[in-house]
Amino acid sequence: MKNFLRLYSVFLFVIFALVINACAPHDEKDRTDEPPSIKISDGSVIVPKCKILVPKGEHNVVLLVDTENLKPGQDNDTEKYCRFPDLNPGESIKNYTTDVLIGDKVVWLGVSMSTPLEHDIAITKIEPVGDAKGLIPQQPKNGKVVGIIDDNAKRGQEITYTIEFSVIRGEGDTTNYALDPKILVH
Repeated sequence: MKNFLRLYSVFLFVIFALVINACAPHDEKDRTDEPPSIKISDGSVIVPKCKILVPKGEHNVVLLVDTENLKPGQDNDTEKYCRFPDLNPGESIKNYTTDVLIGDKVVWLGVSMSTPLEHDIAITKIEPVGDAKGLIPQQPKNGKVVGIIDDNAKRGQEITYTIEFSVIRGEGDTTNYALDPKILVH
């Protein structure tokens, strides 16, 4: 019994250390004088609500396109033939969200899932929908678009944007499509 209690207390200590690391603010401006804590009530562990930890820096948003089945004139079905690698199966691209921090860089690029040697995907434009502020996209370069989350973005702000892309099937055979995913600023 003594060994069990010792092992149990080590287990609780490790869990406590992990929670403090996960819930502690990782940005100086988020820090408070109040440290996170675990409350133990009736033998159960209550974990404090944690923020989503978003890595600061650069985020690659890779659009995968089934170029073999996405044909010209299928503008209404574009979503059927496109996905993002970390999008849950069956989930709408309209609900796909990239988590970012103010000051982060987002790079959009496209890849054909079908015949990559015959078809290319070029991201041609990123444009915030409506009066959304905080996303500053640059001009396309080499089939990619880079954008910056600037100081006009607010924490908790959800930015819906249009990603315009072209499927290049050969010389003179280019078709344009658009999708509307989101960015969430933390």
